[in-house]
Amino acid sequence: MGLLVLVVACVGKGVPAGQDQGEIPGIPSSAAPGDRLDPVDVPSTTTFDAAYWLELQVECLRDKGWNAQFDPEGPSLIVPNVEGEQRLELVRASAECRTAVGVPEPAELTEREIRTRYERLIAVAACLEAEGYEVKPPPSFEVFLREWREGSPWHPYLSVPDDLSPGEWRRINRVCPQP
Repeated sequence: MGLLVLVVACVGKGVPAGQDQGEIPGIPSSAAPGDRLDPVDVPSTTTFDAAYWLELQVECLRDKGWNAQFDPEGPSLIVPNVEGEQRLELVRASAECRTAVGVPEPAELTEREIRTRYERLIAVAACLEAEGYEVKPPPSFEVFLREWREGSPWHPYLSVPDDLSPGEWRRINRVCPQP
């Protein structure tokens, strides 16, 4: 039995203008079932209501026949019992829903706001390590800032295994909440 959990990442710019509708953001054309894929790329929770956006995603996925569930404690979107080929199909359906629902463009954050986010992420990394998870060391703030502006910054939750049980996922998000 598999489980797919979509996490609202802390940054992103949504689907780039002019992108081919057939392309799926974050999924290489060579992706195969079981490949580890990048997290859903959405704007900062400081610029829009992530929980509301996820609820819209859940509704869209349910309309497409998926047993999607909203977990307000993450906040996250959970689709239980996803196995093999279904995983890639679900990622494609999720991309279609992001297109249908839309992903608002985030407001540009100041360097001070980005530094505050960076410091919060370092605190989350320490929390995850205290809970027994191995976390990739954070880059310097200068590297983080450059990566932030490029749309792919370091995030401690990217080190958390993607095969956690729903209960463990909820627990770890309660103990070490994502900013």
